[in-house]
Amino acid sequence: IHRYLRGEDLRKDRDEEKIEETTWVKDWRLLTKKERRYEPPIEKPHLSFEEAKAYLEKLKRQARFEAFRCLGCGPCAECLANMEICEGDKAVVDEGKCVGCNVCAVVCPVGAVKKNERGVAQVNEELCKGCGLCAARCPEQAITMQKLSNEQILTMMLTALER
Repeated sequence: IHRYLRGEDLRKDRDEEKIEETTWVKDWRLLTKKERRYEPPIEKPHLSFEEAKAYLEKLKRQARFEAFRCLGCGPCAECLANMEICEGDKAVVDEGKCVGCNVCAVVCPVGAVKKNERGVAQVNEELCKGCGLCAARCPEQAITMQKLSNEQILTMMLTALER
């Protein structure tokens, strides 16, 4: 490269290249073997089959729950994935309990919950689909549903996830 860039003769001071003949191994027994890498000992399982099966079932339940977790993809009425949960209930806010944390507004898939001028949650009944996510996630339990309790909503969600 140096000679080319300087404009010199590329063949200057070159010896004739010799092509060596490659010899292929014909008798593999003549080769010396390389040492094997260190392989750590394999640990024996510490769980019985019953414990392992129970653990896997627990992981399956957790995976199902995570798979059906609400990602705020859109109104529950449009999603139709969990229609048995959505029964057109109405959310009611107890302004005395509400601390204005805004969790309900974040989890509402339709944007029906907003803070009002007093800094507490207010539900827009025209937008609310009654899915109950705001009530289930309210840390102060300031939001309740008219038809269903928080326990009933959570039970229905878990039942739907088990299917």
